[in-house]
Amino acid sequence: LMTAIKGRISFGWLSNETISSHAHSMEIVMIEVSQIAGKLCTILPFYGENSVLLQPASRLVQCAGDIFVESTKMIVSKPLITEHELEHTLLYKGISSFSNVITESLGVDSSNTVKVTTCSAPAEKWLSDASSYDFIGLLLTDSCWKFPSSKNRIDMLSSVAKRSPWTLAREPFNLASFCHVCAVQCRSQNDVDSRILGLKLIESFILGRKSFLANRISNSMVFSVVPETLCPILLAALEDHVAAIRSCAVSSFGSFLKHDWVDLFLSDADSVKGQHSIYWEPLECILSLCAANEEEKANVRSSSCKAVGDICTACIGDTFREKEDDTHEDVSFSDDFVLAFTCKICEVMINALTDENASVRSMALHAIGNTALALKERCHERSAPQFPSMKHLFPSVCACLGDKDEKVVANAIRSISHIAYFVYCPEYFSEIENSTLAALHVYRSLLSDLSEIIKFALEDAAGEIPRELTWKQRNGAKKHAWGSCTTLGMLLSFSNLLPYIDDSLAESALSSLFRCIQLSNVINEKIVAAAIKALEKLPITLWHHLSCKCDSIGRGLATCFGFLQERKSKTPHNHDVESLANLLLISAKRTDFCSLFLIRESVPFSVEYFYQWLVTHDIEAGVLEEIADAVSSQKVEQILDVSVVQMFLSRTIQQNRRQGSPCKVKIASVPLDGNDEEGDEL
Repeated sequence: LMTAIKGRISFGWLSNETISSHAHSMEIVMIEVSQIAGKLCTILPFYGENSVLLQPASRLVQCAGDIFVESTKMIVSKPLITEHELEHTLLYKGISSFSNVITESLGVDSSNTVKVTTCSAPAEKWLSDASSYDFIGLLLTDSCWKFPSSKNRIDMLSSVAKRSPWTLAREPFNLASFCHVCAVQCRSQNDVDSRILGLKLIESFILGRKSFLANRISNSMVFSVVPETLCPILLAALEDHVAAIRSCAVSSFGSFLKHDWVDLFLSDADSVKGQHSIYWEPLECILSLCAANEEEKANVRSSSCKAVGDICTACIGDTFREKEDDTHEDVSFSDDFVLAFTCKICEVMINALTDENASVRSMALHAIGNTALALKERCHERSAPQFPSMKHLFPSVCACLGDKDEKVVANAIRSISHIAYFVYCPEYFSEIENSTLAALHVYRSLLSDLSEIIKFALEDAAGEIPRELTWKQRNGAKKHAWGSCTTLGMLLSFSNLLPYIDDSLAESALSSLFRCIQLSNVINEKIVAAAIKALEKLPITLWHHLSCKCDSIGRGLATCFGFLQERKSKTPHNHDVESLANLLLISAKRTDFCSLFLIRESVPFSVEYFYQWLVTHDIEAGVLEEIADAVSSQKVEQILDVSVVQMFLSRTIQQNRRQGSPCKVKIASVPLDGNDEEGDEL
């Protein structure tokens, strides 16, 4: 059918037909055939035994491209008509219908929005061979188009740039032609819609290059074309009087790679050493768009703050260090640069946190969080200086937990988990600083506030306290809860702060995390995963500190074994829960095991399962002796069957015999069965 349609177009049979009753059936055929072709190219499997489907499917995409090319050529050959008249021809319908086959195969919908993670196999195969050359050449040649700035052309070129940037970079002429199209499309004398399309085209290429750089492009021209050719266009657009154009331009900067910023900031990466040689103008221009006193449009301020966050990741972080082109040496910015860079970012973002628009506040927190995360990763890899700007930001970020907007709160929770490192980590926390008392007060408040956020979500999910929340509010509460779990874990990992806080505060925070695991069957899986990860990563020094002081270890053990008993079949979380259980067992003492058995009513678990797990995992004698000591205590003996007590005591003796250690349990107190010399069995 597609070949037949292509033939009709090539012979000119559709060139004079407009959409009328006699041509309506042809329009329906083109629409339905293109829809089927698009689905076949995206939903069929093309690997393994199904690889035989790849060749015919790629021919479908090729045929769609040929129809696109032939229709465009026929339109150019027609007498001069307006763009409005063109939209009512069958040729235009052919372009529109079959362009959807190509965009769908590329993983982009009609609004040029990415839907899937990668280009489909048929589209990739077609674009990688010579059969797509005419199609790409048509897109890049102005003279092939009746209306060179037509939305059809630019949208299709944007789709290719976003999903298959290597297609535009495989020939120098192609890349030069693409840059020419971008420059022409973005000319200031063009109408606003055309300029926006041009900026979207640039953004698509930059996004596509970032996504596919690791596997597709090994051409140094791809690095140089952005700072040398496309960046001047974007910088000019940042000063445009139209807000939509400023917003489009600033978004592209967020997808720049580290090498782009090296070329922009440093005139010569090998010789430039001092801060005075750094060209700050591009960054300062973007930062100015984040400030309400310089940019009146909130959507531009929001886009700019988001771009700043992504720029921080690119410049400070090492996200693409292993992935970039082998011909480029890795260039890491100096500590002096990072300090100056961070100060500039923080100075603007702290003001953006008080912006009247919630989206701006949210994106400012995104920028702050990205900056802190990148700095933290940098500090883990090398010795790094103090970052006072991070400490100064911290109270303002924490204050955003009380914001009325859900997205602001969510980003505040995330940012706190990263900035806290520069406030409370032993390398940065000082007992002699004047701000120490204030920092500790904030720390205590955070433990309490985050625990309450988790409690709120759990009570709602479990139906313990009826709340009339909308779907949006309930979804926001879930996001806040799993973010709070992660941040609580980060805060509790600072063991150096334990002497400065009440143990009850840490106990309450841990209880909220344990509660997430206890309610794993009724709450969102992401909350469960975040709580388990947070607990499993806590240092053993925390558990040693809390041992015998509260019931946290006992509660944690009951939680772990209740969870493992319920989920006897392996789940993604079983390994982490077992690791946590091992950590708690090693840290536990007699008092902690007493708590374990005494809280069974509030945190139910099977004592028999607990015992079997200890035997299966061959737990060392020292732990068993603490358990034996606990089950022999008067309070615990009263609530356990004699047979259960005997199990633990006899197992302890048996394990001591195996390991050749003296047993601390009094043999006389063990009511052994005379016929069971080897002790208990599973």
